[in-house]
Amino acid sequence: MEEWYAQISDEIIGPLNMDEIVEMINRKEITPNTLLFCKNVTLDWTGAARIKKLANLFDSKPIHFPSKKNPVLAAILSFLVSGLGQFYNEEIPKGVIFLLVGVLGGLVTLGSGYVLIMIWSVIDAYITAERLNQKNVQLNATSTKQREILNKIAPAVIGERELWDEERIKTKLQGLCKLRAQSIVDENEFNSEMVKILKKMIEWGTSGDKYSALNYFNNLKKVNLLREQDLYELKMKLLK
Repeated sequence: MEEWYAQISDEIIGPLNMDEIVEMINRKEITPNTLLFCKNVTLDWTGAARIKKLANLFDSKPIHFPSKKNPVLAAILSFLVSGLGQFYNEEIPKGVIFLLVGVLGGLVTLGSGYVLIMIWSVIDAYITAERLNQKNVQLNATSTKQREILNKIAPAVIGERELWDEERIKTKLQGLCKLRAQSIVDENEFNSEMVKILKKMIEWGTSGDKYSALNYFNNLKKVNLLREQDLYELKMKLLK
């Protein structure tokens, strides 16, 4: 059976089955741009509307990432035909306006009006192409960072129903501490994920010898993989 995970309001929800995914889409909890992951369906975290089996469930379109534009080419196109550079920049209404105003202005003024509109169109096309490129860089940078965080943090949640062992606990703690050290996650994100890892550590500790578990947790504290408050919370939970 497929197990889906969704990032909603900075939290990873799951595992979910397909019926639950459909219900969440109908309730608008999952939008076209909500990032989803399923081991057997997606290779990476993917916008919901970009997943073939879900695409027809959405009425709206996902965020459009404009393709990279060549400002010089945009300007040349507008020089050749007023408005053509705007069409190249995917600004169809503006391109139509430049084209019609240029033609009408040229007819009324015997050509001089068209030249003025053409110059305006050239300048606008060049500036707009540069602005679109900058916006695209910002959107992709945000998306890339978001996916990077999800791909590194999510395994701590995706394995939520599994009982962890000592090696997995240590690996998860090392990965999370490394993310914080590299400033990939902020303090709030770190604390949120640490709560989830501590929950799995408590499950592991209570499933066997509690004192052996406490000794292991003390060793993790010595190598700075656990904070003092984390160790205290683990002790209170195991010894109550």
